[in-house]
Amino acid sequence: MTVLAHGDAAADQPVSRMEITRRTPGPHKVQMKIPYCGIYHSDLHQARSEWAGTLYPCVPGSMIGGIPETQEMLNFCAEHGIVADIEMIRADEIETAYERMLKGDVKYRFVMDIASMAG
Repeated sequence: MTVLAHGDAAADQPVSRMEITRRTPGPHKVQMKIPYCGIYHSDLHQARSEWAGTLYPCVPGSMIGGIPETQEMLNFCAEHGIVADIEMIRADEIETAYERMLKGDVKYRFVMDIASMAG
């Protein structure tokens, strides 16, 4: 079965959209559409073969989940007062975020909203 993914064709190539071949799910497997996927620095080290042994194409990613599972986790966090350890900022707020870091006024890790760069 062929699916769309974002991955690396080789260690020296940037992450890009590609088609990859996956095994057809068997009777005891679950197939789901994954609309969002987090990427950690360790995923990029693996994709660049900095730890050796990477097989290509390589599709890095972590923290996957479908929409129902994601909503279940959000509900659980809301019920138990668990908050995110990130602060989402728009692209035009990067200088302000940097100044806040210099002042020590940052409680969370900044994550840039890439969609804000489109407009």
